[in-house]
Amino acid sequence: MNAITFGLQALLVSAFGWLIVRLLLRDARHRAWGALIALAALVCVPWIPDFGGKGTAVSEAALIPLPQWKVTVSPALAPSPIVDLGPSEMASIWQLPHWTALVLGAWGAGAVMLGLLHAWRTLQAARLKVQPHPRGVFTAGVASPCVVGLFRPVIVVPTGCEWSDDQWRWTLAHESEHLRGQDTRVVWLLGWLRVALWWNPFVHSLIETWEQAREEICDHAASLRNEAASYSEFLLSIASAQRLPGVAMAASRPARRLRARLLSLLEGRGVRRGPHWLFVVLAVASLALGVMIASCVRVQTAPEAVDSEPQVTRIFRVGPRFLTTVDSTPQTARQILERAGVDFPSGASAVFNPVTSQLIVKNTPRRLDQVETVVAAMAARQDLADMQVYMTTKWVECPEDTPLPHDLQILTDPQLQVLIRALGQKKGIDLLNGPSVTCKLGQLATVEVVRELVRPGSAMDWVGTRTEVTTLFHQGKLLLSLHPELGLPMKNGQRVKGSFDPDKSITVQHLSRRESVAIDDGHTVALYIGSPEPGRKVVFFVTAALIAPSGARVDIKELRRQQELGDSVKIAPPQAAAPSPAPEGKVRVRTHIFRGKTADALAKVFPGLKPESQVPPEPKSPILPTPNYTAAPMPFTLEGILTDPQLKTLLAAAQTKQDLSIDVWPEAVIPTGKDTTLPNQSGHELHVTPVLGPDGNTVDLTISILKFPPDRRTSVQTSVTIWDGQTVILGGDTEMICLTVDKVK
Repeated sequence: MNAITFGLQALLVSAFGWLIVRLLLRDARHRAWGALIALAALVCVPWIPDFGGKGTAVSEAALIPLPQWKVTVSPALAPSPIVDLGPSEMASIWQLPHWTALVLGAWGAGAVMLGLLHAWRTLQAARLKVQPHPRGVFTAGVASPCVVGLFRPVIVVPTGCEWSDDQWRWTLAHESEHLRGQDTRVVWLLGWLRVALWWNPFVHSLIETWEQAREEICDHAASLRNEAASYSEFLLSIASAQRLPGVAMAASRPARRLRARLLSLLEGRGVRRGPHWLFVVLAVASLALGVMIASCVRVQTAPEAVDSEPQVTRIFRVGPRFLTTVDSTPQTARQILERAGVDFPSGASAVFNPVTSQLIVKNTPRRLDQVETVVAAMAARQDLADMQVYMTTKWVECPEDTPLPHDLQILTDPQLQVLIRALGQKKGIDLLNGPSVTCKLGQLATVEVVRELVRPGSAMDWVGTRTEVTTLFHQGKLLLSLHPELGLPMKNGQRVKGSFDPDKSITVQHLSRRESVAIDDGHTVALYIGSPEPGRKVVFFVTAALIAPSGARVDIKELRRQQELGDSVKIAPPQAAAPSPAPEGKVRVRTHIFRGKTADALAKVFPGLKPESQVPPEPKSPILPTPNYTAAPMPFTLEGILTDPQLKTLLAAAQTKQDLSIDVWPEAVIPTGKDTTLPNQSGHELHVTPVLGPDGNTVDLTISILKFPPDRRTSVQTSVTIWDGQTVILGGDTEMICLTVDKVK
């Protein structure tokens, strides 16, 4: 609950209690109890449950696989030249605070001033010098008899007072009632409540009502009915306008309180010793009604609550070459942070000042924490060139009442497997296993499962899923910068759930989200994307794991220990403004095709491969219509990367299986940067385009599969970065393609 909501609820509860006390309660003791109950309810406002109804669940879109998919891995970030900070961009970050910040600032300033005043008066009462009196009380320089003390309250009378026996009896009886009710402690606590809610007039009125009711109760305990006139004259004689340190017996300000007390005495109003049963019923009913009304009062927030918070400005110290470039294109500070998964709502900004090496960001507090994590990860990034990240994605569409993990919830691998198996047993569930990708830390990986829409006279658009992921390793965790996007075909404002021709009446609705989250190695994070229609939702799952060039999992504990000791080599900042040109050369490509009579035959050789019989069928979804032409199912997915020893072990194991055959193609020497068709005699049509990385040890390999027997035409393209001598595995229904790439020296 935010402070504005608390203030509105406190105002509503205090107004409701004030009406009940003023209109329905006549007895002094009932008014005192009623005022305290209403004030106590204010303290319980933050714990009031929400009876406003069930929240609207975030629902997403449906998905089905497409006959084409693409995985793209871009080069790692490289620094760009220093860009001057324009005066207009610098001025745009200085804006007036949000209205809620102004309200909270005024609230806090008033509370601080009144709190200091209340503390000073408490200190004055504690430092009051008192002397013992023969009648068992104390004397001091006060204008009226009073009760002083917070922990050990005592009765204090003015020094040198000469009263009659009746006056002493009235005084002691009146103040003894204050002691019995521990009024000094209640007054002190109510003073702090008045400080906290100084702007609420109903709080002040309820506190005054309690004080007046308590004085009437003490007056009733002090005097008899036939002594009302004499007792009233005694009160008038000791009334004073001076501010008193404790609970005074009589004071002339406010005059209306003293006048009401005198009228109560002269009219002979009685005071109950205990609560009436009607009062108990009224109190319980009023509390229940007030709680239900107050719980319905909430400050309306945007669907994503974190971006509706007041925006603040924070300055981060970064390196002088913080601005980076991709493909020689300069980027702004905001573009860099957006690529790292930091979203910028309306009014947010990010500016880099190269003169002072400061990054000035205006955003919500949660987004600023994400910026701090990204900046720290970029500054403390180790030279993890020997490490790679293996990522897999899943899209799940289901009814909105399907139990799923919370937004940004982290799952372990066993939890994810249990969830997927449970979803496979439910109806109305659509599951899309997106292509997996292996890339280096700091690289931007783009995974697409789309159908491109090319219409004359209109810009090209797409329908399907597209995910951008950049991964960094920081403080023992994988920092994922995610940008999943979903394209939905629409016609006349409605989702298209069947075949369609890509004419001008078809529009595409894009749902996207940017998020940055840190997870442990091998864990999965769940994200909610958007809601194209009521009753359905889609959850996006991405799993990331660190692997070594050999394909084995990385020991995170050892890697973390090396980072803490500083043994890893820091990344040296490149001196060139643009990325280094790719080295020229040639690579040798060796191709092996494994064919099994059944999917189980491949699963016995390839660890981790799930046979088709064990994978639950993916139900058809209306979100992406079936094309007008007949397309074969997608034959291949990126299964992983092997080292040379692992490939030899795999070949040896395959030769022992009678239900598995191996087709070895002739070796091909390919110039880097040239699209080459691999030689074969089996009717396959595979194209390979290798590009050596700037370091000369990695190969950016683009594999295109256009035809695969028997007469299976596809449109599949895979882009992946591997090390020299590694093998890329593409898995199909009953066939596996293994491409081994060696650099020719």
